[in-house]
Amino acid sequence: MSKQNKKIIGLDLGSAFMKISKASFTDVITLDSCKILSLHNGNKINHDTLKNLIGEKDFSGYRFITSLQGQGIVIRYLFLPKINKDELKSALKFELEKNIPFSIDDVVTDGQVIKELDDKILVLAVAAKKNFVQDHIDSLAKMGINPSIVDITSTALANSFSFAALKDKNQVCALLNLGSNFTNLTILKDDIPYFNRDIPIGSSQFDKKVSESFGVGIEQAEKMRINPVEKGDQVFKTYESVIEDLIAEIKFSFDYFENKEDAGIQEIYLSGGVAQSDSLKDVLKTALNMECKVWDPVAPFKKSDLFEIDSQLGNGVYGVSLGLVLRGRDD
Repeated sequence: MSKQNKKIIGLDLGSAFMKISKASFTDVITLDSCKILSLHNGNKINHDTLKNLIGEKDFSGYRFITSLQGQGIVIRYLFLPKINKDELKSALKFELEKNIPFSIDDVVTDGQVIKELDDKILVLAVAAKKNFVQDHIDSLAKMGINPSIVDITSTALANSFSFAALKDKNQVCALLNLGSNFTNLTILKDDIPYFNRDIPIGSSQFDKKVSESFGVGIEQAEKMRINPVEKGDQVFKTYESVIEDLIAEIKFSFDYFENKEDAGIQEIYLSGGVAQSDSLKDVLKTALNMECKVWDPVAPFKKSDLFEIDSQLGNGVYGVSLGLVLRGRDD
């Protein structure tokens, strides 16, 4: 009997861009397209816009996988005794109630066993505010989308990176996904995410500084930052203070992880549109005193004969959407 062909769309809905990765899966996952849409100038996404972006007149046969990030989500790592799946659901609620800043009645909870020890399990536990999740689902409904899975952005990124198999599993490394409003930080140890954090600093703050310094609109400021044909050093200096704030938050997170896990971070892997900046990469490398590499999440996938990709901001912008595709494959 032939295996069923899964059709999956990983949708990474950010504040400045929407990234979509379209794939099919039988024995091997095959990428059909990776597309990006700017949400500047009040661009609205509706059913027709999405159909054009995806390249399908009817996408009802596709499973949509999306993700959330930011202040409405809390991630905790919990050591629990070995229990079955039904017991795990109850245990998660009980443990999270003691470890989150929200009322347990106001959140939805979920968890995944990421490591099994002799008599314990390590669980990645998530609590997301119900209204935060509902707002996301409502925004997708306006596009005609009913997501099959709502994942967490940082874990989707970790899935994508693990699929790329770029490092020895025993290495401890940090993933930095530099987005518009957030920088997603994930630290992998033994190829398992042991630390996740959404740092509320991103390229929108960079662009605001450029806009204020040069007296231009936000969209023009973004163009000046992405393609600094003239006055490149001056443009970079306008948002250097924001980068310093970001570095301070990264260092704080690194220190916390290294003290807690007694393990040093050896390398940093960069993704997201901002990661294409050589100036930023050099500053991070110097400030954090370790190698910073830009990785390509698209490269390890098999592509269809008609594969299309929009690489205007680099392939690194598809790290999350491709991780969501992988989640759809595995579910």
